Amino acid sequence: MRSIILLLFSAVPLFSQTLYNDTTITELRLSFYYTSWKDSLTKHVASETDIPARLTVNSVIYDSIGVRYKGNSSYNVSSEKKPFNLSIDAYKENQLLDGYKTLNLNNFFKDPTCVREKIAYEIAARYFPAVKAAYAKLYINNEYWGLYLNVQQINKIFLREHFVEWDGNMYKGDPPTSSGGVFGADLTWHGADTSYYKARYELKTNEEQNDWSDLVRFINLMNNRPEASFETEIA
Repeated sequence: MRSIILLLFSAVPLFSQTLYNDTTITELRLSFYYTSWKDSLTKHVASETDIPARLTVNSVIYDSIGVRYKGNSSYNVSSEKKPFNLSIDAYKENQLLDGYKTLNLNNFFKDPTCVREKIAYEIAARYFPAVKAAYAKLYINNEYWGLYLNVQQINKIFLREHFVEWDGNMYKGDPPTSSGGVFGADLTWHGADTSYYKARYELKTNEEQNDWSDLVRFINLMNNRPEASFETEIA
């Protein structure tokens, strides 16, 4: 039986800190293989499909990485400074950048200070496992594109940094909508039918097994166990 992975406990990080070093600002230089790269990125936003590019970091070339636009509201800004997802191993399975395979470049949507998100992650990291984040300058085809916040991807690499086990199921929850039409992933108990939860959560690992029973058990425990037995059972 697989155990659900809950991002609640800390341990000693195991990976290099070069990408997320606050004493330097990393330069990321993207070179696309054709001139219509912006049209291709826009075309594939909904499908989240990568397009190939070459990335240079500290004179080291990472050939054939995958690039796509990311975000929702942050993507729909009027400027060309869109948020990017860089998949270092998109076309070369074992290709990593400083031990990482995914970079999220956030564009400071609605944050003219460029520090709010960074500060929030640093505060969070004092109390529980949180993603690392550091500033990066992005160049595209030798043109300076702007300052971004490079935010660590929550994946199995993140789990290995913080937890003894990392083979369980990992879920991403959709936030509640402001319209009230669809309730999001708020850990509310709605019975044992997994179809309800599949509409509001996304299984990010072990997709082929497609076993949602651990999430249902966890939400049931969070909502329905008496206080006297909760501490024992949650362990």
